[in-house]
Amino acid sequence: MNIEPARGWDFKPAMPTSNIRSVVAMSIKWAPPQVMPAMPTMREIVADVARRHGVTPDDIRGPSRRRSFVRPRHEAMWLMRQVRFADGSQRYSLPQIAQFLGGRDHTTVLNGVRRYEDRRKKNPDVGAPGIIAR
Repeated sequence: MNIEPARGWDFKPAMPTSNIRSVVAMSIKWAPPQVMPAMPTMREIVADVARRHGVTPDDIRGPSRRRSFVRPRHEAMWLMRQVRFADGSQRYSLPQIAQFLGGRDHTTVLNGVRRYEDRRKKNPDVGAPGIIAR
């Protein structure tokens, strides 16, 4: 499309036509950003593990050392360590998980994660991490 200015008028475009073309091309190629699926929160992970094991979230976060509470707690610790950002970095640190699970020490979380991994190696049917696969 060629627009001719009226006679006697000095017509100069506001920006060079090459820039106009690039702006138009960028607006055509632009697409809205992709929405990432929501990452599960620590509260959601604990609630899911508690529901699957038949205990309450308070039991998992509590101080009890009963096996029926410790095994779900270890699974929750492991699941929290599996949540990652898009760049691959972990969302929850050991101290964050430890604080959320009753103010424990971060080495307790590390030990729980390792124990859960050992249980999974011995028995692949252990746990059902469904919340991570959202």
